[in-house]
Amino acid sequence: MGTLLDKWRSAKKLFKDTAKVKKPSPKVDAFASKGLGIEKALIKLEAAQAKNINTNANALVTWKKAALEYYNAKVSYIMVLDTTVGREPAGGDREAYR
Repeated sequence: MGTLLDKWRSAKKLFKDTAKVKKPSPKVDAFASKGLGIEKALIKLEAAQAKNINTNANALVTWKKAALEYYNAKVSYIMVLDTTVGREPAGGDREAYR
């Protein structure tokens, strides 16, 4: 496990412990939510980064693809977060959630 993935998981845990609810996630319907692939993208990014991207052209191409995948997942999650402001779930700490 790499540094970026550890930071992401730590941030999710801190949010859950502080706000007393799970992190916001996009809804598929009223009963289910879906992931945006942030963890999977971070795993790919860190695996590509572990290779010598300074001297290996194929490793650099793989890293750029993984970086774009992470960027897209991140941007999608930011849009999810923007839609949750003002709609905090019951049972959570409203100020901590925001």
